[in-house]
Amino acid sequence: VLKSIIATILEFDILFIIIISLTFFGIAFQCSAAESWKPWAESHLQKGLTFLPILFIIQFIKPKTIKNLAYPLYIINLLLLIFVAIFGFIGMGAQRWIDLYVFKLQPSEFVKISLILFLARYYADINPEQLPRLRTHIIPIFATLIPFILVAKQPDLGTGIIILSIAVFSIFISGIHFRYILLSAIGISISMPYIWSKLYDYQKQRILTFLNPESDPLGSGYHVIQSKIAIGSAGMYGKGYFQGTQSKLNFLPEKHTDFIFATISEETGFIGSIFIVFLFSLLIYFTLKIAFRSNNNFHRLIAANIAFLIFVHVFINIGMVLGILPVVGVPLPLISYGGSSLLSFAILFGILIHIGRNRYTKF
Repeated sequence: VLKSIIATILEFDILFIIIISLTFFGIAFQCSAAESWKPWAESHLQKGLTFLPILFIIQFIKPKTIKNLAYPLYIINLLLLIFVAIFGFIGMGAQRWIDLYVFKLQPSEFVKISLILFLARYYADINPEQLPRLRTHIIPIFATLIPFILVAKQPDLGTGIIILSIAVFSIFISGIHFRYILLSAIGISISMPYIWSKLYDYQKQRILTFLNPESDPLGSGYHVIQSKIAIGSAGMYGKGYFQGTQSKLNFLPEKHTDFIFATISEETGFIGSIFIVFLFSLLIYFTLKIAFRSNNNFHRLIAANIAFLIFVHVFINIGMVLGILPVVGVPLPLISYGGSSLLSFAILFGILIHIGRNRYTKF
């Protein structure tokens, strides 16, 4: 077992370095945000060390087993979402968690994994000649809408958007005819007034605040305004580690979770911010490299979706702290505080490395 773990690390040393580096960036700046090792940094490190073995355990699963588990895992995740809707723990105005006492599990984070596996298996088993046809994609559309509705009702708009994004990306790369993509875009545009009417009041306010944060500087616009001040005041090199004024004086809300990038930017400046973006760019590059080298469609689709998922998370998170996207509560992978998010990405990276090690496998 130890020999296999060492071989895995040596084979994917750069990928491991990037993953560990991003995780320790999260620990370092959670410590800075709290001005103490406790509670966030210590908890993030403990969870990271607890979840790390999962990344290696996945390497011992047979490739065929992961494919066979794709549909059952999707069903289990749906049942967990239904359980949350009925018995879930309520916090911060949302019903998203299952209280396991050790930590609170957020099943919506694992929808991303189960949906990626479900769609990858479905499209891998379809005859390529059928992919351009619309009826081929009806099952993936319904398989996406069910968890989306359950997650949106929690409410969790950010995760809901990511779930839809995964499906759109999978359908797009599968080879559907372009006219259906165009018709879908037109249909969504026409239905925007209806979609708007179904949003919660706070969600509508977030979108209006995005368009004009200064309209409510002490209310809904407060997060974005303080985030912009933190980032804009940092300059080229930042104010220094533990020296961020917006976070230290508690002007910056959610400074250890959704807005941790603002905390990092304030203390490390433009240089530190670009370095974080560079690390994520490298992570996406190596993920795509594994996708392109895979020898079967199932693995290729999983790796491509993981790369896309990382991109969407980073793009939305950084976009909302910069004020160029509405605030929708999407964490920065590995860096933002949150056990469910950290666990889900540990599983995804375990699957990714598993794919890399079994890239020549054919089903």
